[in-house]
Amino acid sequence: RDRNEWREALRLGYDFSPGYTVWARGSLNQRNYIYTPDSQGFVRNNYGYDIVGGVAVDLGGITSFEAFAGYLTQYYYDPAFPTVQGPMFGLVGYWNPLKELMVKPYVRRAVEDTSLTTAAGYLSTTAGLDVEYQARPNIKVIAHGDYAWANFYMINNNPWQQDQYLTLRAAVNYDLTRNLYTGLSYQWVNKISNLQNANYNQNIVMLRLGSRF
Repeated sequence: RDRNEWREALRLGYDFSPGYTVWARGSLNQRNYIYTPDSQGFVRNNYGYDIVGGVAVDLGGITSFEAFAGYLTQYYYDPAFPTVQGPMFGLVGYWNPLKELMVKPYVRRAVEDTSLTTAAGYLSTTAGLDVEYQARPNIKVIAHGDYAWANFYMINNNPWQQDQYLTLRAAVNYDLTRNLYTGLSYQWVNKISNLQNANYNQNIVMLRLGSRF
């Protein structure tokens, strides 16, 4: 899976009113693998582009969001792999009703690579929500939830594959000192696939100790 990725983008915007901006962006990307062809004989190098237009809104600092939509295409050098293409869209929002509370919804879609022998890439769509609450000066409570769809572009008439993931996570971080902190988190992941024997539930409990400077 070792590879180098490059991305070039140009974005132009226009502030047509205080707190309101419309913009357009075009970008290119290249993904070159270190070992090619791979162990299955596939050349997984690929390149693509996306063109989107969007709007950014700032409602006085408490609420702001940015939404966009457009189209993406990803080409693969190996003729065995089909082109991945489709609508592209996204959303990033910030809601800060209290000084201690931050709510961040998001939606994103992108082309992701895979090392499967039946597909080179998939169209990933994720919608989620992050919530952070500063309960005390040294205690932060964090919650996260997202739902993701992975639509794989199959080769050689392999059966269509779609995986869906539901992820829920809760955490508490505690600052022991100015530079030392600890945290406890729990994450649950549920995967549902249209393939047989591919579903699972995952439970992860993590205790962290870290430092910051």
